[in-house]
Amino acid sequence: MWPYKWWYLTRKGEIFIICILIVAAALPFLVIFGVHSLKSEIIPEKQIDGKNEYGLNNELVLKSDSDVKRYFVQRSKFGWEGECSRRAEASVIMNGEPNIFQEECICFSIRSGERVSDLLYQLEKKGITSYETFKKIAREVEFTGYSFVPPPSDNVNRFEGLFAPGEYTFENYFLKSRKTNPEYEKTLFIVDELLERSRERFKVISQKENLSIYDQIILASIVEKEAVIEKKHGMIASVFLNRLAMNMPIASCPTVEYSLGYHRPFLIGQDLKINSPYNVYQKQGLPPTPIAFFGDEALQSIINTPQTRYLFFVYDWTKDELYFSENYYEHQKNIDLSKTNYIRFYGRAALYKVSPDKFYEH
Repeated sequence: MWPYKWWYLTRKGEIFIICILIVAAALPFLVIFGVHSLKSEIIPEKQIDGKNEYGLNNELVLKSDSDVKRYFVQRSKFGWEGECSRRAEASVIMNGEPNIFQEECICFSIRSGERVSDLLYQLEKKGITSYETFKKIAREVEFTGYSFVPPPSDNVNRFEGLFAPGEYTFENYFLKSRKTNPEYEKTLFIVDELLERSRERFKVISQKENLSIYDQIILASIVEKEAVIEKKHGMIASVFLNRLAMNMPIASCPTVEYSLGYHRPFLIGQDLKINSPYNVYQKQGLPPTPIAFFGDEALQSIINTPQTRYLFFVYDWTKDELYFSENYYEHQKNIDLSKTNYIRFYGRAALYKVSPDKFYEH
């Protein structure tokens, strides 16, 4: 019995060792499959030149679940949204460190109705660039390749309304080689990319009688701000074109607010006395620049404007309605109705309230 027992134990040991070797050989494949499965839940595996669709190297590996939790803290801190958020998440899952995303990608968003000052506030907050650097570019760079860009100016509103709304992500590997003046070079690269995209967007605009391409960009920006309820862009555009054709001031409240720097539900006489080229209650024609970034609906309203006889409109802040009229008598009735509704809903004092943090918005 002893030889048999010895053989049995030896054979059992060999089988045990073989099992350990099999498990050890399979372990790397199990780990890779597990990481791949985790990534697949968050990052679509669309391959582009050896990288996934987020532009991150696929050979980078997951480090720890705690990094994923830290990502959500970073997401809240930096305000990543949409595509920016997904790219940040990809960076955490693949790199294991949220801050690497800040080095690899530059993310920001442009929203319809916002001004270039709002964009600069966002870029400064995220540490992408500074107001002074942006102003330096506005003052020094010609941008001769873009016919819709005004001449150099000491004011950042040279770029007002010229960038398309959306979420933007730029890979930092384009920027790492720029070492002479990194912030300036980085900002110039971003501005040039935004203008290049706008050039494609503005190809649909053609010269109109008495309206240049830049004039139409200005008008689209005004329509964007007047269309508080995000509809009736075409009717609003028709009013302004009708007034311009009759040599009437366009009398746009958000255009005056652009100069005032504050919002009031219904502008009063004192507001309308401001000495500014943006006071289109007092001056004929359009303001010198656009007043905000605008969406495609506003742009299309200028290109394909419906034919109307309307010369006036007023917005009812309590009903989210725009009231259009062909004569001043009807227009005054609509104003009185809108003010009465506002007083009934918010009180008389609210009618005159100044909101420095708002730009023709409720």
